[in-house]
Amino acid sequence: MHTNSFIGFSTPLSGGVPSPCHFKTDSISELKLWMDKNEKTPLLNIHCVQAIPPPNQTVAPPSFVLAGYGTSSKYTSLDILRRWLFIHKNSIEQNVRILGFSTDADNKYFRAMRLMSGFYASLSNFDVHVDSYVTHLVTKLRNRLLSATAALQVGDKCITMKHLQQLLDNEELIRLDHELTQSDLKPTDRQNFRSCLRITSCDVLNLIARDDNSNGTYMYLKLIKLIITSYIEPTTSIEERIFQLHYSGSL
Repeated sequence: MHTNSFIGFSTPLSGGVPSPCHFKTDSISELKLWMDKNEKTPLLNIHCVQAIPPPNQTVAPPSFVLAGYGTSSKYTSLDILRRWLFIHKNSIEQNVRILGFSTDADNKYFRAMRLMSGFYASLSNFDVHVDSYVTHLVTKLRNRLLSATAALQVGDKCITMKHLQQLLDNEELIRLDHELTQSDLKPTDRQNFRSCLRITSCDVLNLIARDDNSNGTYMYLKLIKLIITSYIEPTTSIEERIFQLHYSGSL
């Protein structure tokens, strides 16, 4: 694959990560200008991954290189934190869970670790402890419900978005009865968390529960609501969280 991109220069960081193909050109004169004026990278940054073997395996698998790129010392501890979060987030999307990062005794990395742990320092505008995985789980459950190809059921009970569509199509109901909109049932916005809140509202659940043929859909929506109230809703008490966690597991 030919990209006409050149390495060896100090690449600007975007979110702690080097901008891909930043020095890209098919002009010899522009390359010569870069060679004369741009800083060459004096350092090499290597990210390696060490897999953790299962308990019954005594030999650890070999580590491998995740990424390597030239860099300078012109970066901050916040750049390091953003880079770690970038690696962590993209690994999760590939079903790979990173348990931790280790590094050498560089002062900037030590400060990044201190900021991450909150030890004698804090990040007022950089919350590294926000857990968005549950939000992603909720939106994925919604997208599964709204999928045109997915066939969901509980026992012999069907789970389908048609039961929600029936609420919108019911002329005896007004929007104040359920607060749903047609956009809530369109899966084009796959990260629409507001839609998850609306389709699992108490009003919607009560209306769905009136139809015995909607029992499967009711259970599915109820499960999503329990996840929201147990893991996301900040006003839920600890006792209520524990109860709803056990209750959701029994559905």
